[in-house]
Amino acid sequence: MRQKKLVAAVSGGAMSAVVLGGVVVVAPEAVAAGVSGSAHVYTRAFYKNTSFSGSPVKTDCDSAVDQSWSGRPLSGMPADNFGVRCR
Repeated sequence: MRQKKLVAAVSGGAMSAVVLGGVVVVAPEAVAAGVSGSAHVYTRAFYKNTSFSGSPVKTDCDSAVDQSWSGRPLSGMPADNFGVRCR
C-alpha cells in the first residue's frame, strides 16, 4: 500500500493539502470560520474531495502538520483524492 505523507510548516496562516493519486499537494489557503484551536494548535478539516466542497467528514485539532497515512486518513474517507485543510 502506498504511504501518503503530509509535512508542512505554516507561519501565522492557513494551508490546504490534497491527495491526488497518492501525491500530496500543499498550498496556502484561506479557511472558513468554524472550529478553532489555541495559538499552537492547528484546526484540520477532512474532505472527501480535492475541491474542499461540502461539509467536512471530520474537523479536529492537532499540534503539528506532520501526518503519514497508509490508505485512508480516517474511516469514511477515500484512500486517494481527498483534501485536508489546516489553519
